[in-house]
Amino acid sequence: MQVAAIINGVHYSDRNIPNKTYEVTDFDSITEKAERFQAIVDSPAKIEMVKELVPSGLYAYFTDDGYALISHSEATKINALSAILQFWDISFEETVAFGDAGNDIDMLTKCGIGVTPENARDEIKAIADECCDNCDSDGVAKWLERHVLGSTPR
Repeated sequence: MQVAAIINGVHYSDRNIPNKTYEVTDFDSITEKAERFQAIVDSPAKIEMVKELVPSGLYAYFTDDGYALISHSEATKINALSAILQFWDISFEETVAFGDAGNDIDMLTKCGIGVTPENARDEIKAIADECCDNCDSDGVAKWLERHVLGSTPR
């Protein structure tokens, strides 16, 4: 299992990650609290082990390919969006959410329109209101051009 953490805005990992700017550490010398943990878990048994080790008060999201994101239970996308909307006095019904994974489900279902790219998992596409072009083809930008800006994408 590979482990990474964000501490005071700095990304740390227990090994070198190609194409990423993480500081490699054994974590023994770091005394500050982590803002977020990430792990690459290489087997279903280890995923179950990590789930059992996550203390109450923390939120753990696991992708199909073994990537785990562990953070405070209140540090979710829907809670962040809710705070922003409350600050600007905007209702969920007036918003559009874009997402392609399990940690986006709350936003996709609570916002006025939930949009997912065509390369999202089938169960995520099933709950979305609309589907846009895939991420590699700028699907979100094309959707915004068409539906918000009122122009036809190039």
